[in-house]
Amino acid sequence: MASYDSHSLASVSRKALQKYNLPDVRYLFEHPIEKPKWKTIIDKAINQYWQQKWSEEIQQKPTLKYIQIQKNPTKVAHNIWRSFLPVEHDVRKAEIKARVITRTYILQTNTAQYNKVKVSPTCH
Repeated sequence: MASYDSHSLASVSRKALQKYNLPDVRYLFEHPIEKPKWKTIIDKAINQYWQQKWSEEIQQKPTLKYIQIQKNPTKVAHNIWRSFLPVEHDVRKAEIKARVITRTYILQTNTAQYNKVKVSPTCH
């Protein structure tokens, strides 16, 4: 009964099912699925969606060409994040490492090149 653009549970559920290419709510009511099987179907659909989406982004954005996608991208953290402890200092190091790999980290040589103020091009 809710409109497509409303924020009701039915509308949000319908959008999520469409996004991940899952069966319609009406079909699910008519053909109930056991909970373990449903969880497996959802996990597969979500992983497939994000793996495809990230693969498309990697092809479109040259800064991501050095990143590899894991088999289960939503369940398994990337190796960069798994190689550090969940401590603030280590998380900052992992963030810098990820930014260097994706070429989104601005090196001091680039800062010196585009900055009007005299900045040493030598990295610390």
